[in-house]
Amino acid sequence: MPALAAVALLAVACASPPGPRGWAGARPVRVDSQDIILAAHKNKLSALPKDSSNAMWQFPPPDRDTYLVSQLARDALIDLIDGLDVDEAAKDDLKQRASDLAVQGPTAGALKDAIDATGADADAREQIKDAIDLATKEEKRALTKVRALYGDIGVSPDGQTAFVPAYGGYVFALDTTDGETRWVINTNSVLIGGVAVSDDGATVYFGTQDRRIYAVDAETAAKRWEFKTGGEVWATPAVTSDAIYATSFDGSVYRLDEDGKQRWRFDAGSGIASTPLIDGDALYVGAFNKKLYSINAGDGSRNWSFSASNWFWGDALIDDGVVYAGNLDGTVYAIDAATGEKKWDRAAGAPVRSTPVIAHDALIVAARDGSVRKLALADGMPQGTTLELGVTVEADLARDDAQNVYMIPRSANLFVIEAEGDLASSTFPLPR
Repeated sequence: MPALAAVALLAVACASPPGPRGWAGARPVRVDSQDIILAAHKNKLSALPKDSSNAMWQFPPPDRDTYLVSQLARDALIDLIDGLDVDEAAKDDLKQRASDLAVQGPTAGALKDAIDATGADADAREQIKDAIDLATKEEKRALTKVRALYGDIGVSPDGQTAFVPAYGGYVFALDTTDGETRWVINTNSVLIGGVAVSDDGATVYFGTQDRRIYAVDAETAAKRWEFKTGGEVWATPAVTSDAIYATSFDGSVYRLDEDGKQRWRFDAGSGIASTPLIDGDALYVGAFNKKLYSINAGDGSRNWSFSASNWFWGDALIDDGVVYAGNLDGTVYAIDAATGEKKWDRAAGAPVRSTPVIAHDALIVAARDGSVRKLALADGMPQGTTLELGVTVEADLARDDAQNVYMIPRSANLFVIEAEGDLASSTFPLPR
């Protein structure tokens, strides 16, 4: 991306959360197996039951004296306790205390005292106490360093685990039933983009501001590989059964194999902050040079490019051979996926930063000024009246299997939009 454009983009807003203007909070995620919506606002994530603002759990937790250290850390402590040369009753007591270890409060001291009281080998006791300190101090620090939640939240195929990237540099694997941490890792960088989960749920992928793509074991948090890009990574990778596609602020789309080796690199010549849309043998991605690209997924060659008058920032979507994309010029474009020819365009009334969705056979588009439109897929004609919400919208829209549309604006609210017939919305305040 040209240096002057980068400087303009990186103008820092005065209000929290931290980051350049235009960064948007994580899109809401429906977890059907738990019947909850994961809704992020600034530095808080809430698990909301259907049609309610009463969060089942929040992250980071309000009470850290009772919030347990990660399951991975507790399992490691239990393994160390198993190696102590003490009687089984003492081991069982220590294991129970380790299972109840919280990130702060009295549990750590009580566990250390109980370890010393066993009279086990001094070196073994010190090793366990060091592990207690490491787990509690690092995970307490991780909770204080969340700072903001920008990236997409990945969810395991069974819906049991949510992978949450925090701007402060940590990735948390959370149990979706209660919000407890399964594991946490420190990337030592800023996380703007989100987490993608492989189809089999075995691996999670994410990129960082320090120009890296990571593949991490979804169960153990062990790093499988890392790949160095030529620029900051601001978007969630796209994953197929045999490839990972990642964009970078260096203007590139990278195709990586499952082992992290580069297959090809496409250069758009300008920064990219959106996730590639994969459809068959092609992928579609917008850039900050005002172009939307179709790229051959096999060899990285360009199929076509489509030009607008401002940035394509949100992700594109495709339906029945037509690519739909919003633009910061305030227009929604429908483009023939095969040829790159424009089928129609429609003014949205304000810049479109958010990725639209398709619900009830129509395109649902939210402009930055909070106006939401329902457009016919065939010709872009408005269906019904525009929904004027009076809020600033930059985060991507989401849709569930029942075709409800979810939206989180800059304000602390979750909007649930019913798209069958005229647009209508329900508002659920989020915890601040």
